[in-house]
Amino acid sequence: MSWIKVIDQDDAIEQLSVALNSTSKMTNTWLFAGPPGSGRSTLALEFAVRILLKSISNARTLVESNAHPDVEVLGASGLTIKIDAVRSMIAKAAIFPTLGNRKIFIIKDADRMTTEAQNALLKSIEEPEEYMIWILCAPTTHDVLPTISSRARVVNLRLARTGSIEKLLVSEGVDNKKAAEVARLSNGHIGIARKLALNSELYEQRLSNSELALSVNYVSDAVYSAQILIKNAENLFKQLLDEEFEQKIRKLHLNLGLEEDEVVPAKLQHYFKAVEDEKKSQEKRQLRDLLDVSLQEILMVYRDISLLQAGANSDLIINLHLIDKLVVYAKSMTITETALKIECVECARDRINNNLGASGQLVLEAMFAALLIPTRALVH
Repeated sequence: MSWIKVIDQDDAIEQLSVALNSTSKMTNTWLFAGPPGSGRSTLALEFAVRILLKSISNARTLVESNAHPDVEVLGASGLTIKIDAVRSMIAKAAIFPTLGNRKIFIIKDADRMTTEAQNALLKSIEEPEEYMIWILCAPTTHDVLPTISSRARVVNLRLARTGSIEKLLVSEGVDNKKAAEVARLSNGHIGIARKLALNSELYEQRLSNSELALSVNYVSDAVYSAQILIKNAENLFKQLLDEEFEQKIRKLHLNLGLEEDEVVPAKLQHYFKAVEDEKKSQEKRQLRDLLDVSLQEILMVYRDISLLQAGANSDLIINLHLIDKLVVYAKSMTITETALKIECVECARDRINNNLGASGQLVLEAMFAALLIPTRALVH
């Protein structure tokens, strides 16, 4: 059976397929390592489904409706995953499986576990029960404690190729020209590519964010640009979160045999409450993540400039809609100036991601002030 939900992860899929078909003892702890957008959580859930299908035929339906009693998924409810959340999961791990012979625990944001939380988890994965499967998802193996990564079987993921994303979008009904453009703008993030293809407002917002980097002529523009970037992130955040959870509610109705407008029986209401609780827990984290995506879009502008300064051709440029401006700035700035601007954006990302003191507004204002366009670029 094809792993249709995951693209460009042939090595990872081969590794998991071998494990699923092996007669040897299943590894109890896995670490799925790959950049945001590579499909870590999607692959983790698909792997969980395939493990459980060995003992229960309707495992996919139950997992996709958040109704499988032997699958627990933990994400960051705020900026970190605290020790209490991990201890709660460990307590559930001590209970034998209900429907089959496996219990699967997925930690989607393992890199956000506090040190105390990771140490608590370590005690559980050092000597796991045979029925336990732990799947941790993180950007790299270095984002969890060495004592954890050394006890896990690592599955490395990568961002999808632009051509693969384009092909996927076309197969889903997106016209060829739009698919090619949004695949390039997504920078390998399949989820973002889909949203850009299907939502013209989000597409225009993506273009707007990249242009902000080249529109700061005066200090006053820095304040305005920071406000626009935050506003765009907040608009995108609300829309995406609402869409995501509306789809989950619809799927839950379908999987539970309910009509979309049917009153939910009392005995089934806990499934819907779990979805609402998940939505509330994700709000603060997702807004911060979307700000980070916006900053990465600005980084891509300076990446394009640096490529032009290095003599690369336009085939490697992501922001082709800005090519005329990019050429001007590539000629007007030195390679060192471009590198300093990249460092400035990375510093802003670090401060926002690690919640280091100042508000996001102040961090972004300072960043945009440092991105002031050189006077020599304005005379062109």
